[in-house]
Amino acid sequence: MNAELDPKTVHIINDTDTYQRCFEQLRKAKEVAVDTESDSLFVYYEKVCLIQISADGQSYVIDPLETGDLSSLNEIFSDPNVLKIFHAAEYDLMCLKRDFGFEFANLFDTMVAARMLGKKEFGLGPLLESEFGIHLDKKYQKANWGVRPLSREMLHYAVNDTRFLSELKEKLLGELRERGMEDMAKEDFDRLCRIHAAASEPHDPVWWRVTGGVELSPAEQAALQGLVEFREKEAQIRDLPPFKILSNNALVNIVLDNPANENALRRLKGVGTGVIRRYGKTILNINKSWRRKKRIPQPVLTSRPANGILSRKERLKNWRKNVGMELDVPSDVILPRDILEKIAEIGPKNEAELKSLMEELPSRYQRFGKEILEISINTSSDDDDPAILPDKQKMEKDR
Repeated sequence: MNAELDPKTVHIINDTDTYQRCFEQLRKAKEVAVDTESDSLFVYYEKVCLIQISADGQSYVIDPLETGDLSSLNEIFSDPNVLKIFHAAEYDLMCLKRDFGFEFANLFDTMVAARMLGKKEFGLGPLLESEFGIHLDKKYQKANWGVRPLSREMLHYAVNDTRFLSELKEKLLGELRERGMEDMAKEDFDRLCRIHAAASEPHDPVWWRVTGGVELSPAEQAALQGLVEFREKEAQIRDLPPFKILSNNALVNIVLDNPANENALRRLKGVGTGVIRRYGKTILNINKSWRRKKRIPQPVLTSRPANGILSRKERLKNWRKNVGMELDVPSDVILPRDILEKIAEIGPKNEAELKSLMEELPSRYQRFGKEILEISINTSSDDDDPAILPDKQKMEKDR
């Protein structure tokens, strides 16, 4: 792919003066296409390293690491009269809110729209290929965007992630209108605007966030806790993501195999020569000593939902799946998971109660409310004593 950047249409923003000129142009736009690049695969504390914005035939690649104060962009992002176009907006929004405190209004997400239309391929590359015959080279999708200077090829890649979004939005919006799904899509776009910022600190290092940890014996869980704490400290010291110190699979292999020496440790999958040289003795010591610990962090215990709630949830999921198959769309397009779970838990008995629970989804309430309410009313409640189970939300995978 040609990596030349046309200075008439592509503007690299890396100081106060160029940023101010960029901002003065952007504030005139009625819609802006936005994307970001971050360095999560390379550092302990992730940060937004690039903000790409295309508007009115111009593309601006803003370098927040060199430009300085970008707070005035909030005037554009929060303006309900300016449409912001993203592809797969969720994580971009979370990171922009975390790093800059931006707020958002009036958004269109081309990935959300494509899923709502039942398109089988909804990544940006496949969408542009199928809709317009445009091929995007995704070579730099996992590049280190925190390095400076950025190559011309990387900048070219970054520009391409926004320069076609306005045209793609128009195509998808037309299809949404044809299928009578524009209002449903707008509900999802508005919900995205309200998403919370990404956490500024990593999760606490705990053994149950490692896949497979809950199946281990208590002694193995204790050893795993020691290893995840060590890994987290080392990652912070070296400014690396924890998986680049030791992968989750390697941690589980170590506690399951319980190696007696470095030769045994070396045979384990995921434990290379560099790990042995740098950490071998420390890993062996932690694995051995922590097995004797009687107290380690434990997941919060929550009550198993009553049978009525579980039954309501299952019936709602089956209904949602069937409607999704009829409309040839993913089931969560019909009713988002968090709203489904809220309805299952509360069990609304009349229209007013259901309407309140679906306040963010008025179009879906109008379209599906009667069916949802019928399921809720006709699912019997059960007051059986709930069992105590680990809180699954606390058992998410380690980042």
